[in-house]
Amino acid sequence: MGMAQVILETDSLMVKLAVEGHDYDMAATEGLIQELKNLVKFEFQSCSVDFCPRSCNSVAHALAAYGKTLDLGAELIVDESPDLVQVLVAGDLPCNLG
Repeated sequence: MGMAQVILETDSLMVKLAVEGHDYDMAATEGLIQELKNLVKFEFQSCSVDFCPRSCNSVAHALAAYGKTLDLGAELIVDESPDLVQVLVAGDLPCNLG
């Protein structure tokens, strides 16, 4: 989608620490963590990881719930954000501003 600068929001402090440091490099999930680190390093000019309370993370929750409804192996190509995302992001703005 041509994004160069991204902010990754997570409601897990462990994910934030894992992406930003080396504390979890030997964890059972190390392969996933390394894949995420490589994606961030090689695909974006800049990326920050922010902790976001679950109450302000409705967009991620809704996207995960939507993804769960898709057939396994379904190919999803998106040229722009779906209406669902735009509505949820607008609803999240008061949380982000506080």
